[in-house]
Amino acid sequence: MRAHPKRFLTRAAVLAVVAALAVAATACGDDSGDSSASTTTGAAGGGSAFCDDLDSVSSDVSSLESTDISVDNAAEIGSTVEQLGDDVSTLADDASGEASDDVSELQDAISDLSSAVSGLADGGSVDDVTSALDGVKSALSDVESSADCS
Repeated sequence: MRAHPKRFLTRAAVLAVVAALAVAATACGDDSGDSSASTTTGAAGGGSAFCDDLDSVSSDVSSLESTDISVDNAAEIGSTVEQLGDDVSTLADDASGEASDDVSELQDAISDLSSAVSGLADGGSVDDVTSALDGVKSALSDVESSADCS
C-alpha cells in the first residue's frame, strides 16, 4: 500500500520544522548565563577579549612612557617590558584579520625594545631605548587603528 502524497508532504514539513528547531537551538547554545561564551575575535580582531588585551598592552606602554629611562631604572623597565611581551602574546592569540599582522609588527617592536633595555643594563644608550619605545608606540597605534574596539 502506498502512502498518500499529502500525508507524505505533511511528514516532510514536520521533519523540516523539527530539523530547523534543532539547528536554532544549537545555534543559541546554553542560556545558563555564562558570559564567558562571548565573542573573542571580530573582523579585525575586535572581539571583547582582544579589546581587553589591547587595553592591557596600552596600559603597559603608558607605564613605560611615565618611567624615567635611565640605567638606574633598567630593572624596572625590563620588568615592564617583560609584562608587555606577555600581554602582547595574549593579544596575538586573540587577534584576527588585519589586526594579526599589526600585532606581529608590535611583537617585533617589543623584541627590539627588550634588546635595547638589555643593552641599557650593559652600558647601552638611553637613546636606543627611547627610540625602540617610539617604535612600540607607533606599532601599537597601528594595532589600535586596525582594531574594531569601539
